[in-house]
Amino acid sequence: MQKFTRDIALLTSIAMSPDYRTVISSAEDRSLDLWDITSGRRIRTLKGYVQPALAVESMPDGKHILVGSKNKNLAMWDITIGRLVRSFDRSYNITHIDVSKDGKYMVTTAHNTRFFKLWNLRTGNILGTYMEKKDNIIWVMFDEDPDYILAATENGELKKWSKKEKKIKKNLKENYSVYDDRNEYGNRKLTIDNRQIIVSENGKNLVNDLQRGIVTDAVFSTDGEKVITTNDMGETLIYNLLSGDLLVSMAMIDDFDYITYTPDYYYTSSKGASKALAFREGEKIIPFAQMELRLNRPDIVADRLGYASEKLIASYRSAYLKRLKRLGYSEEDISGNLTLPVVEIDDSKYPLATQNKQFKYELTASDSEVKLDRINVFINEVPVFKYNGIDISDASESVTKSIEVSLSSGLNEVKTIVVNEKGMESIPHVMEINYDAPYKKPDLYIVSVGVSRYKNETYNLSFAAKDAIDVSDFFAKSEVFSKIYSKVLTDENATSSNMSQLGSFLTQADIDDVVIMFIAGHGVLDNNYNYYFGTYDM
Repeated sequence: MQKFTRDIALLTSIAMSPDYRTVISSAEDRSLDLWDITSGRRIRTLKGYVQPALAVESMPDGKHILVGSKNKNLAMWDITIGRLVRSFDRSYNITHIDVSKDGKYMVTTAHNTRFFKLWNLRTGNILGTYMEKKDNIIWVMFDEDPDYILAATENGELKKWSKKEKKIKKNLKENYSVYDDRNEYGNRKLTIDNRQIIVSENGKNLVNDLQRGIVTDAVFSTDGEKVITTNDMGETLIYNLLSGDLLVSMAMIDDFDYITYTPDYYYTSSKGASKALAFREGEKIIPFAQMELRLNRPDIVADRLGYASEKLIASYRSAYLKRLKRLGYSEEDISGNLTLPVVEIDDSKYPLATQNKQFKYELTASDSEVKLDRINVFINEVPVFKYNGIDISDASESVTKSIEVSLSSGLNEVKTIVVNEKGMESIPHVMEINYDAPYKKPDLYIVSVGVSRYKNETYNLSFAAKDAIDVSDFFAKSEVFSKIYSKVLTDENATSSNMSQLGSFLTQADIDDVVIMFIAGHGVLDNNYNYYFGTYDM
C-alpha cells in the first residue's frame, strides 16, 4: 500500500480522481493537495481562501475604496492600480460603510451586531462604539450635521445619534432609504436584483450585468463615471459607465494577498496569490504561474482603470519589457494561441529519500505546436541553472535530457519546468526528496552596504552607514552558524567598483549556507525607469 505524507496541516477530506491515478486531499488550512498514486508524491498545492465581499464605499479622494468581507478585516484598495494597500484590525463581517465628506472618518456596521463603530481613517483607531439596546443595526451614515450619525435597525427604526455623547438624540419616522443617496448620482441610478446589477440614466441602461454571485452592495465612484459592486463570491467589480464595460474584478485572498484582473485575464497581484489561484481550460486546470509571463500586466490593469498617470503606466510597461528582454523574449514571441509544453518524468524510478547529495533524473520535454526553448529547474524555489535555464532551442518537437542537481540537507522540492519559444511554461513537475544528511551548522555570508556620506554632499543621509554596521555586528554574534563571513561597505568604500566585486564573495557560499544582504541608501530612476542603488560616487 502506498503511503502519503503531509506536513503541518491535518487532513479534513480526501477524494479519488475519476481515472484512479490521483488523489485530492483538503486540510484545515484550506489547502488542496493533488497526489500521484503510483509514486506517492505531492504534485501540486492550491492554498488560499476568498471570502464573500459584503460592502463597498468610495473614498472622497477618488483613488481608494473600502471593501468589507465576511470573516476578514475591512480592506482599502487603491483603484488607480488595483492594489490592496491596507486593512483595519477588529473589522470583521462589515456590512455597511460610510466615509465622512472630508475623508478623515468612517462609520461601519457588522453582520448580526447591535452596535456600530466610528473610526479614524488615517490611524485606523476606533474612536467610539455605539450600542443599540434592542435590535441589530443594518445601516449607518454621517448626518449632514457633522456632530450626528444616522443608524437604522432591523425592525425599521431610524435613529439620530450624538457623535460626542454616544447617545440617541432623536427617533426619525422616515425609512433610512430616504437618506441613502449612494444609489444615485445626478440622473444615474443603480438597482440590485439578486445577481443582477443595472445602472440607468434617463431610462437608458448604461450597465446591465449578471454576476457570478449575489450582489451584496454597490456604489458610484467619486467622479460618478464608474460603479463599484461586491458579491458573495468574493469579487469587487468596477464598471465604466461611459462604455458599459466591466473594467476589472478584484478579490482579497486570505489576510494579505489579492488579485485584480481584467475580463481578458490580464492581472496584477501579490506574490502569494499564485498559491490560491489557477486557470481552467475545459476540464484542465492550469496553475496560475504558467500564464504569468504573458498575463501579469500591471500596466494594462492601470490603463483600463483610467486613473493612473501616463508616467506610472509607462514605468510599469517598461519594467515588463525589460523582463521579457532579460528572459530573451519579445511581445511578438509570446503572442498568438496559448499552448503549453509538456514535461514528463517517471517518478517511480526515483526515491522519496536519499543519502546522496547529488541527484540525477531524466525528463522528456515536448510541444507539438511550438518550438521548445529552455528547461528551468528549481530546488526549494531557487533556480539551479540561473533564470535562463538549460537551452534546448535546437531540439525538435521532443527532447530527452538527463539532469543532475545538488540537494540541500532536509526536504528538497525539485521543480522542473519546460518553456516554449512563446514563453509558455509547462505545468511544473514537482518531486519532493529528503536528503538524509547529518545536520551541521551552516556558514553565514553577509553583505551589508550603507551610504550616509556621498561624494555629492547634498545627498547625505543620517543613519544608513550606521544601520549597515549594526546589522553586520548583530549577526556576527550569532551562535547559529559555524563560520561567519562578512563584507561591509560604507560611505566612500561603497563605490560602483567595490559593489561589483561582491558577487565573487557570495559565490563561495555552499548550497546549505545562509546568505544575507542588507542595503541602505538612496535609490534612483533613470529616464528609462531603470532602478539603481545610489553608490557613494553616483
